Amino acid sequence: DGLLLPALASALSAPGVSGSTALIPARTGRRLMEEGRLPGDLKLLAGASSVQLQPPPSVLVVEPFSPAAVLPWELALDCRRRVDAVKSMVADDVLVLPSVVRFLAVVVECSSAWLARQPLPDDICGLDLSEANASLLPRRSMPLECHLCELPWRPLSAPTEVLRLGLREAGTAWRGSCELLATAAGACHAAVVWAEFGLGAGPTAVWLGTGPPPPGGAPNGWSQAMQLVDVPFSVSVGEPAADVHLDFSVAGAVRLAVAPSDAEDGSRRKRLRQA
Repeated sequence: DGLLLPALASALSAPGVSGSTALIPARTGRRLMEEGRLPGDLKLLAGASSVQLQPPPSVLVVEPFSPAAVLPWELALDCRRRVDAVKSMVADDVLVLPSVVRFLAVVVECSSAWLARQPLPDDICGLDLSEANASLLPRRSMPLECHLCELPWRPLSAPTEVLRLGLREAGTAWRGSCELLATAAGACHAAVVWAEFGLGAGPTAVWLGTGPPPPGGAPNGWSQAMQLVDVPFSVSVGEPAADVHLDFSVAGAVRLAVAPSDAEDGSRRKRLRQA
């Protein structure tokens, strides 16, 4: 959709770097040309099925973000489809960027988000409002789209990798899990997951992510996935806080689960009573 073309144009001006061809929808190409945002020497391609790039490129850059995708696994699968679409244009040893996507998880304190999605009581001043629950409440089995920058929240752990997906690797389903250590004491109401796309490898890799800004920071517009817990539980600094599991597939099946970690004595962490 052209979101990264201005950055790409800037990068092409670096010494020893050149770019010749871009594969983007014709409608987007026309818009970018009309707005003067398309590098003048960049050739546009209408389709990738029969294109052979000459001279053969050493690096192929695919835009990782899509305006049609919201949740982190949707972004990853959309990017993987774009990588698949251009694989026939390049040799197997060509570096394709981004090469990998990782999913980071954090547990958060966000009582307002949790309370807003609790069932209505059977009786309020003589009125039974429980019949409205079916239409008001999300299914517990499905994670919610959220913008943490629009919510009062507080992180209780550091972001931790729960799953990593190579964008050129085979497969139709992926599964990962992690244990989160508490970096702050508080009440855990949910786990939040987002995606980061890796450009390069090793310690010098650059990661383009959809994570939230720090609490109270300026909104950045990115969406995350939130999985609420059934019953909030307390966590203590330095101790295991929660286990997070993420499964998804190209068929659209998704499972994001969060549960309190087992304490050293084997008991579950203390649940919090909600008034």
